[in-house]
Amino acid sequence: MNDTEKLALRIARDALDTDAAARDEFVSLRCGHDAALLRQVQSLLARISADEDSTDDAVQDREPVDALIGTTLGAYRIVEQVGRGGMGVVYRGLREGEDFAQTVAIKLIRRGFDFGDVHARFLRERRILARLAHPHLARFIDGGVAPDGRPWFALEFVRGESITRWCDVQRLDLRARVKLFLDVCAAVQYAHTQLIVHRDLKPGNVLVDETGAVRLLDFGIAGLLEGDEENFAAPLTVASRQVMTPEYAAPEQFIGATAVVASDVYALGVILYQLIAGVLPYEFDRGDLVAAERCVREVPPQSLSAAIQRAARSDADTPIISDATIATAVWPATLAQTDADARAAAQSSRTTDIVTTRLLARRTGLRAYRNTVRGDLSRIIEKALAKEPSRRYATVDAFAEDLSRWLGGEPVRVTGQRFGYRLGKFITRNRVAVGIAAALSLALISATGFALYKAHQEGIQRDAAIDETARATAVREYVMLMFGDAAKRRDSTTTTARDILKQGALEIFTKYKDRPKDGQEIALSLAELYMQIGDVEGAMPLLEGLMAWPDIEKNPSVLASARYDFSQAEYMRGKSAHARELLDLAQAFWSTQPQRFQVILNESRAPQAQLERTEGKGEQSVITLQHAIAERRALIGSSDREVAAAFNSLVLSLTLVGRYEDAINAAKEGYQVCVDLGQANTATGLALINNRAIAETYLGRYDWAEADYRLVVNMRQELYGESPELAGAQNNLALALARQNRMEEATHLLEDALRISLAQAGESGRETMMSRANLADAYATTGRATEALPLAEAALKNGLALYGAKSAFTGIAYRSRAKTMLALGKIAEARADLDAATAVFVGMGKGGEIQLKTLLPLREKLAAHE
Repeated sequence: MNDTEKLALRIARDALDTDAAARDEFVSLRCGHDAALLRQVQSLLARISADEDSTDDAVQDREPVDALIGTTLGAYRIVEQVGRGGMGVVYRGLREGEDFAQTVAIKLIRRGFDFGDVHARFLRERRILARLAHPHLARFIDGGVAPDGRPWFALEFVRGESITRWCDVQRLDLRARVKLFLDVCAAVQYAHTQLIVHRDLKPGNVLVDETGAVRLLDFGIAGLLEGDEENFAAPLTVASRQVMTPEYAAPEQFIGATAVVASDVYALGVILYQLIAGVLPYEFDRGDLVAAERCVREVPPQSLSAAIQRAARSDADTPIISDATIATAVWPATLAQTDADARAAAQSSRTTDIVTTRLLARRTGLRAYRNTVRGDLSRIIEKALAKEPSRRYATVDAFAEDLSRWLGGEPVRVTGQRFGYRLGKFITRNRVAVGIAAALSLALISATGFALYKAHQEGIQRDAAIDETARATAVREYVMLMFGDAAKRRDSTTTTARDILKQGALEIFTKYKDRPKDGQEIALSLAELYMQIGDVEGAMPLLEGLMAWPDIEKNPSVLASARYDFSQAEYMRGKSAHARELLDLAQAFWSTQPQRFQVILNESRAPQAQLERTEGKGEQSVITLQHAIAERRALIGSSDREVAAAFNSLVLSLTLVGRYEDAINAAKEGYQVCVDLGQANTATGLALINNRAIAETYLGRYDWAEADYRLVVNMRQELYGESPELAGAQNNLALALARQNRMEEATHLLEDALRISLAQAGESGRETMMSRANLADAYATTGRATEALPLAEAALKNGLALYGAKSAFTGIAYRSRAKTMLALGKIAEARADLDAATAVFVGMGKGGEIQLKTLLPLREKLAAHE
C-alpha cells in the first residue's frame, strides 16, 4: 500500500467518524486540490457503504457481519453490536455456563478495512492488552479468529460514559474532577511501566462505569517504548502524518515524530483542560490538518480563566497600545458596529446559557471558578501542554504528584520550589508579618540595588553612583525605623505594608525638617518605589511635597529627578502639557553636566518620545528613539534593559506612523534583548509582545495577534496579579477576539477589565476610561445599548476631565457614545458625537489617521438612517 492509499484510508476512517451530513465537506477539506486522492476516498467510502447497505430499510446501516449475531466466536455468543468506529466494530458477547454468565466486549476489524497494516495493528493491540492488568484498564479475557478470517479479542464489558460527559452529568466540582483524573493518570503510568505508550488518549477512550470507576480503553495505536518486536516502537504514519486524534495529539505527533511518554502527558493535559474548562485548549477545523498543526505547534492555549466563557462572535476594531515600562498606556480602541445586532444579541444570550450550564455542571460561579483555576492549577496544566516535550512533565507520575499537591494545598513542583514561590505560600498564612518584611525588602532593593547597578554597570557615572549609595543608606535607616515603630504599635496586627509606607511618607517632611538633604533623598526613593509598583497616586504627595520643600534648589540633582518622576506621573494622569514642561526642566539641568548625567539623559529620551507621540510628532519620536538606542549601546558597550525599553517605545512610534513591518521587526529585536538579559517576562518584555500584536492587527494577522495578546494576559495574571496593566492587556485581547467575531468572549473580558481597572486604577485611571468605552461598544454591538449608555457617558466625562477636549482618549469616548446613540436610534446625538470625534482625530494630524478610519462604518450607518 503506497502513501496515497494509506492517506485515503485514513481520511475514509475519519470520515466515518464524522456526522453523515457533514461527511462530504469533511472529505473535500481533507483532500484539498488532490483530485486523485478525492476519487480514492470516495471510492473507498462507496465500497464500504455498498457493503453495509441492506435492501431492508429497517436494517440499513447494520454491519454485514451482523450475521454473526446469534452465532459464537470462541466461547461467546454474539448478542448485539454496541459500537463502531473508523476501522473497528464492537459487539456484546455472552458466555453462559450452568451456574454463571459472563458478558464481554468483542472487537473485530470493520469489514472493508481488513488491509495488511490494519490487520497488523489489530494484532498488536491484542498483544498489548494481553500483557496489561490494572484496576483502571479494561481487562483482556480471550482472543481468536472469526470464520471470515478476521482476528478478534474479548475484553471486560464496561458500561459507562466518557469521562467528560460523566463529570458534567454528575455535576462534579473542580476538585472532584481532578481526583477522578488521578485514576486516569494511574492507569497510563502503569502502561508506561510496562513500556507501553497509548498514543491516542482522549475522553472517548476514558470511560467511567456505573460504579464511578475509571476505565481506560483502546490501545489500537499504542506502541512500545522499547520494542521487543520489529518496528513495534515506530510511529504509525499515514503520508508522514501519525495516526492520531488532532484535538489531543501532541505537537511532535503532527510532524511524524515517535510518540513517547511526553506525548501521553500532553494528551492527558488536554483531557484535564477539557474537564476543567468544558472546552478544548484550541479551536480549529479537524478537517484542516495544516491549520490544526499550526495551532497546536505555535499558538499558546487559552487561559483556563477565559476558556470557560469561550463562545459567541461579532466584530471589532482598533487595539489598545501598551507604552513604556512603568505602566501600560492605553491607546484609542473601539468595537465596530455591525448590521446584525439582533442576531448578535440572540447569540449572546445563547452563549450565556452555555457558560451558565458549564458553571452549574462544576457546582461553581464564575468568580469562584477563576479563583480556583488561577495560579498553581493553571501552571500545572500549562506545563503538561508545553510545546516542547522536554518542557513537559517527565512522567505521568510527576504530573499526578503536582495535582495531588494542589489538592492538598501544598507547593507544587512545577515552579521549581523557588524561594519566592514558597514565600508566597507562607504569606497566605502570615499576611501582616510578611507584608511588613516584603515592604522593607522592596524599599532596600529599590534603593541599594539601583545604586549598585549604577556603580558597577555604569562605572562612568562615579559621582552619581556615590549619590545613590548615600541615598540608599538614608533610606535603609528610615525604613527600618518606620517598620520598627509599626511593629511596636498595638494595632500592628491590622496594619498593612502599604499603610506603613503611606504613614511614613507623610512623616518625612516633619521628621527631616532639620536634615533636609536626607529627607529629600528618602522622599525621592519612596516616590520611586510607589512608581515601580504602579501606584501613581501614592507617589504624587511625595513628589509634590519634595518639589515644594524649602530651598530644594540647593539639591538640584534630587529636584531634577523629582521633576522627571513627576513628569511621568503627570503623563500617566493625562496631563501631557505639564509633563512636557517638567521633563524639559529636568533635561535642562542634566545637560549642564552631560558627562555626569549622561545615562539619565539617555534614559529620558523614551518618555520624551512618548510625549512627542502625544503631540502628533510621530516621525520625530522615531528619530529620537533610534538615536537614543544607538547612543545607549555606544555608552555601555552592549544592550541592557533601557535599550529594550527604548525599543518598546520605538515600536509604538513606528506603529503610529503606519510602519507596521518595521514595528514588528523592532519588537522582535527588543524582545531578543530581554531574552538575552533573562528578562523576557518583565513588564518591558510583555509590553514588546503586546505592541508587536498591535502591528500584527493592523496588518490583518489576527490569529498571531490573538496569540500574542493571550500570552501577555496569561503572564501578567501569573506574575503580577490584578493591575491596571492586566486590565489594559485584557482590553487588547478582547478587541482581538471581537475582531474575529467572538463577541461573547470579548464582552466577558471587558467586564473583568473594568472591574480590575476600577479596583486598581480608580475612577481617574486611563484603563478605567478605556474599559468603559470598549465595554460600551461591546454592549451596543450586541443589542445592549441601554446598558452601554451610562458606560459611554462616564467614559466621555472622564476623558474631558482628565485629558481635555483635544485628547485622542476623549475622541475615543465621543466615538463610543456616538455608536451607542446610533444603536438607540438617537440620530442627531450620534451625528454630534461623531463630528466631535472627527474633529479630535483630525487635530491629531498623521497620528489621528488610524482613528479616522474607525469612524467610517459609523458614518455609513448614520447615512443609511438619514
